[in-house]
Amino acid sequence: MARAHEEFVASGEYTFRATAAHAQQLNDVVTFRWESVLTQSREVTGEGLEFVVVAEDGRIVRDYQFVGV
Repeated sequence: MARAHEEFVASGEYTFRATAAHAQQLNDVVTFRWESVLTQSREVTGEGLEFVVVAEDGRIVRDYQFVGV
């Protein structure tokens, strides 16, 4: 995640946002769809599915990202 943040977000070139599809949770797993957007033009440049496992306190334990799904 740190590398992706440095490469895509820290530069200010891209913004990531959740899509209109709602997040879903089943026990300790949360899934949601996202898209990457060029900050200046607001053009969508990618999309994917995030699969996150959370601890009882709500912190992320594992984060799996599927690009282009």
